[in-house]
Amino acid sequence: MPPKPPKEAPPPERLGDLPQQGSHKFIHQNGTIYEGEYSTFDGQFYRHGRGRLIENLCVRDPDACPGFDPVEPPPGACRAQIFDGFWDKDIFVKGRVIYPDGSEYLGEITPDGDYVDGGMYRFSCGSKWIGAFKGNEMHGPGYFVDTAGTVWKGEMKGNHAESLIRVLDFSPQEPDPLLEKNGVEENYDVNQDSA
Repeated sequence: MPPKPPKEAPPPERLGDLPQQGSHKFIHQNGTIYEGEYSTFDGQFYRHGRGRLIENLCVRDPDACPGFDPVEPPPGACRAQIFDGFWDKDIFVKGRVIYPDGSEYLGEITPDGDYVDGGMYRFSCGSKWIGAFKGNEMHGPGYFVDTAGTVWKGEMKGNHAESLIRVLDFSPQEPDPLLEKNGVEENYDVNQDSA
């Protein structure tokens, strides 16, 4: 008896079958997932609007990657970088970025990928900087909150403290992921799971 032919994979969804704009879940061959709003411009699909990109940073085949959980991966499992917020023609402009080591940035980002003053960077140990940035370094005035919750006000230069003074009975306001879209503030929870 001749061998059976291999089972064919279902045909991939064709992008041409999608409306010009809407909300959809896109799964790339490398395991990267985008779920959210998109639009087409000049026939090209773009992440555009509210959405979450889970960028698979696994160096091997994602199907061979056990226990892929982008937020809490088990030791030795694949890692991911998550961009959760608002997009403008494939450029992430504001929201939350979660890095593979557990650190995160909350705030606006320039088209070149630089943090914007007034954003917050939370280190994987739990301490955080809320204030000015130059490039992606703490640079300028702001607040540093250590792992014990002690608040320090002062200046940073190139990720190094120039001067910090302990502040009593004060808690700096973290950037709010309630982001503006089309001039209207929306209650957008960057922790929400997309349905």
